[in-house]
Amino acid sequence: MKIPLHIEKETLGERVKRYRTEREMSQEKLAEFCGVTNGWISKLEKDKYSPSPELITKLASSFKIPVHELLQEEDQRMELISRIKLISVLLETNQLEEAEEYIHELETHPELSKKDELTLKVLFAECRYLQGHYNESLEILLPLIDSLEMANYHDAHLLSNIRNKVGNNYFLKRDFTKAFYNYNKAYEYTLRYDEIDPLIGRITFNVAYTLRILGRYHEADYFLEQSHQNCQAMNDLKQMAKTFYEQGMLYSKRHEFEKAAASFEQSKTIFEALNLQSLYVIVQDSYAMEITARHEPITAIQQLHDCIGILNQYSMYDRLILNYAKMAKIQLGMKKFSEANGNLLHAIELIATHEYQALPESGECYKVYAKYFYELEQYQNSIHYALKSSDIFDRMKLLRDQVEALQIAADAYDQLGETRKANEILKQCNQILLQNHEGR
Repeated sequence: MKIPLHIEKETLGERVKRYRTEREMSQEKLAEFCGVTNGWISKLEKDKYSPSPELITKLASSFKIPVHELLQEEDQRMELISRIKLISVLLETNQLEEAEEYIHELETHPELSKKDELTLKVLFAECRYLQGHYNESLEILLPLIDSLEMANYHDAHLLSNIRNKVGNNYFLKRDFTKAFYNYNKAYEYTLRYDEIDPLIGRITFNVAYTLRILGRYHEADYFLEQSHQNCQAMNDLKQMAKTFYEQGMLYSKRHEFEKAAASFEQSKTIFEALNLQSLYVIVQDSYAMEITARHEPITAIQQLHDCIGILNQYSMYDRLILNYAKMAKIQLGMKKFSEANGNLLHAIELIATHEYQALPESGECYKVYAKYFYELEQYQNSIHYALKSSDIFDRMKLLRDQVEALQIAADAYDQLGETRKANEILKQCNQILLQNHEGR
């Protein structure tokens, strides 16, 4: 269903003020509902600030009106801008079919400027990305960014936004090396910004997140600090909670567990306050895996089990695979082999059902299964799953994880008396670690 056009002699800021006063809401109350400062609402009502799609959604929700009603404009030119904003909101709220309809409708709009054309291309690529068509999204974005960079295009914000979206596509394709390259390029463009912007926080977070996945822990610190500072300046609570979570994961990888626990708690507190259950459960899940499991394995298993329902509810099957694998890993440490095997079989079933054979979570599952068979002295099976895990991590350039899987295979070969094969694998591990060191 198309959203009808309404043309009124009123700016967006004036309309926000009118809706607020009609409902007898103070600027403070509206700011609290939207998660921003009073000053931002004041600037918005004076048309000194253009709200993000997320904030537009929150404003409409606070006034209990449809988004399109909030985005009316007084003339055709402003109506075009309004509908481009509306596409962003529709994408933000996962209304993808309607967003695509608007994109195609506006592609032939007579007043479309060159910048508008570029914006629509980026939005269409984002629509494809959200639909899971990552290659199609890249087919739009890569030629676009190449042509803009060759032409020395002046808009650093647009360039950084495109590079960030290219990185997002590669990230979900599990090509973390290319994801990092594009996130880092996006970050370089943010250095040309004249003022703070929410995109800076997201880009610096993405750089740090990818560095952590690639095992480059100490390099991630700077970017997480930049993300945290930006979130504070922008009062972006959701992104701040994500940053606390990532800081917790980073501390955990460096075995700074007290700091990790504190960061996870800060993240949980914010996500709970924002009622973001799907993100809260990820932190809860990670806390059990990274913190509780160290000293209270039985409690950790129960906490991980408690997360299963919500992970299923939000169709977070990749996370669910990791959940089962981590429970099995804890149970192996407790010599509860039957329970471990049960959880690993659940994970294997999810991998087969959803064709998730190429995910890092699947690599982790196979690695734990290799350890399971090693503990049962079924060394051939252990080697099979260890090499299967290694292949997945190799394709993603997750070198630390690859080495861990290969070391299980080397140990299994050693137990079989195949010393030559064990030594060949250990030599391969050393080459990988050397390659990792030289690549930094």
